[in-house]
Amino acid sequence: RMAASGFVVAFVTCFLGHGALVHPPARNSFDSTFTKYQGGKGSVCNCGNDVTGCTHNGSDLRNGLNGQACLWFSQGCFIGCANCTNTNIQADGMNKSLPEINNCTRGHQPAGSTSQPTLPKRLWTMNLAAVEDSINDTYRFHPWRAPGSAPVTDACGRAGGTIEKFAGPGHAVFDKETFTYNNTNMTISIGDYGSKVLPRGPSVATWVIGSAVEVKWALRFNHGGGYQYRLCPADVPLTEDCFMETPLDFVRDKQAIEFVNGTRFPIPGEYVDEGIIPVGSTWAQNPIPLITGEREGCYDAKYPNATDKNGMPCRQFPPPCPDDEMWSITPGATDETDLMGRCSGNWIDGAIVDQVVIPNNLKPGNYVLGFRWDCEETSQVWSSCADVTLVAS
Repeated sequence: RMAASGFVVAFVTCFLGHGALVHPPARNSFDSTFTKYQGGKGSVCNCGNDVTGCTHNGSDLRNGLNGQACLWFSQGCFIGCANCTNTNIQADGMNKSLPEINNCTRGHQPAGSTSQPTLPKRLWTMNLAAVEDSINDTYRFHPWRAPGSAPVTDACGRAGGTIEKFAGPGHAVFDKETFTYNNTNMTISIGDYGSKVLPRGPSVATWVIGSAVEVKWALRFNHGGGYQYRLCPADVPLTEDCFMETPLDFVRDKQAIEFVNGTRFPIPGEYVDEGIIPVGSTWAQNPIPLITGEREGCYDAKYPNATDKNGMPCRQFPPPCPDDEMWSITPGATDETDLMGRCSGNWIDGAIVDQVVIPNNLKPGNYVLGFRWDCEETSQVWSSCADVTLVAS
């Protein structure tokens, strides 16, 4: 294992968290084929080093993270608030969050939503030694602690999560892109709303109504938390309310992690059905544990619930693959706090695979698949949208 300052780990790895839908390909990956992003270069989304890039052994599993697909998110999003702040990451979850919780506008909330944490402690992905709802339960108002109850700025994400005024390390970045799509000149800039500016493309998947279909997402910097897949008809506004009308059920014995070398490892997924939005739906826990010294109560292969009094970073819960016994700097990275194990930390060696069921009551036609990742380490929600077609069985 590699020792590092626990406090430094907290304020580097969490500030840069990114992830996105990679299968089917998302609208958010519109720039993944641009020459400057090939091989994972020019963007923080895919590789350990955005200057040298990476080949992932020739695998195309993570190609959807070339470009800026992982830079579409909402930030400053707390459970119980009607809107995200859009200006701050509030990455550490400390009591600095409390004034924003107490003073936020309540306003419209989905049916069943809450301003208090609902997540069973067994599904926490951070700070496992804390007493629930105590002063040390520092992440309790972050999105994953009541899945679906935190607001989002846009259901397909916001470029860079904020506007230019608040851009920068620890907050948000997004390079302005000007390009031609379907003979139309387009420009996408930081602060743009994904549902408004991301071009609708041809369907990238055709699914049979009533069947189970495969979906994948991947991360670059890990924030813990959990996620859900949803559908919205393609010919209506892509709002959060629309996506919440059709959450997709998981096939619970089909979760896996897929490595860029082509191998798969089935894993027992962890799911939550209660205290979540939409009511009656299911969310899945992010199965890849963080490696951080940010809080007490880490899981360690030798010392369960080890603290990090000596500055040793550790995994927040057991990794899903049995051969994850050590970790080191993420391949290609130059920051000693950018850590990765076989299937832990800032895992760039693969993707998370699920099967979801297309509801029998849907009509054939064009839809948009929505991916929503509610974070626990930060007050952020990461979003992706992909064009799909549903056909009758």
